[in-house]
Amino acid sequence: MGQQLDIAEIIDRAMARAEGVPLRWGRNDCALWVAGLVKRIHGYDPAADWRGRYWSERRGRKLLADRRGGLMRAVATVARKHRWRRIEVPDATSGDVGLISTAYGPACVICYRPGWWAGRIDRGVALARDTGVIAAWRIE
Repeated sequence: MGQQLDIAEIIDRAMARAEGVPLRWGRNDCALWVAGLVKRIHGYDPAADWRGRYWSERRGRKLLADRRGGLMRAVATVARKHRWRRIEVPDATSGDVGLISTAYGPACVICYRPGWWAGRIDRGVALARDTGVIAAWRIE
């Protein structure tokens, strides 16, 4: 239980730091923000292959489309590489990684507390319920 509280606290602090900070593609977008949290929690950067490779939404989407088949496939590839386990969304706990459906396509999110997911938006972080999450992985 104590570890879960520590993870939620790490996410809580990251959300506070992101408050009012503009989203910048290739620096703190949804995928890199979540990957940064994974690095803080687990000690490795699952997005190391992408950091420094794009600087705009268009370039990021092109990189994913050309090399990975989109964000869903890219996250699934990272999950296999790092042996993340696919889980049912309602089973997620603090620190699990997911994808949420948005009007612009899938976006990376991290489970903040059971039932609640945090994701990077233009000037901060938004919280969403389980209902919009389309895939989830447990990082062990």
